[in-house]
Amino acid sequence: MSVTSPTTATSAQRSDTTPAGPVVALAALVLGVAARLVFFGIWHPDWFPLGNYERLAAIGEQWWTMHVFVGALGTVAAATALAVLVSRLCATRGAWLAAIGGAVSILGATLFAVGIAGEGVLYAALVDPDVLAPTAAASAVDAFAADAALSEIPIFTGVAVAAVGGLVQLVALWWSRALPLWLLVA
Repeated sequence: MSVTSPTTATSAQRSDTTPAGPVVALAALVLGVAARLVFFGIWHPDWFPLGNYERLAAIGEQWWTMHVFVGALGTVAAATALAVLVSRLCATRGAWLAAIGGAVSILGATLFAVGIAGEGVLYAALVDPDVLAPTAAASAVDAFAADAALSEIPIFTGVAVAAVGGLVQLVALWWSRALPLWLLVA
């Protein structure tokens, strides 16, 4: 007859049944959030530098690259990883609500990503000297910046949809009792 401590048996059971999925999702979430911090906090600190032709012309190639590969893909990666994590935390109770919230969040992040990528490509094309002469490009940048609301529709729609999805995910986490209420409120 062998005697094992309860902690040894529990840790052995957890290591056998814990898949790598949540760890990979957490890593993707951290990388996605870090990409967004680099994009919005360091590289793109001004929300609307779009009316400045000289500034955009100086960073034309970098402008669309950062928008597409860091801003857009970082947002979708972070939303997808968060949806996976919430679904794993709500594996039994509230799983269907977590799945709905995750899908809505990913849809919102995708809309946001389309808007960000479109903005990056549009303004990069406008300041490309092979596309437009500098005087025509400066007036086109001014015209688009004066009426930027149309190009911002998918961005702000995506933010709103992702916020609704995030709220549904919070309700799923509360309902599943996977996290303490004080953490969800914070």
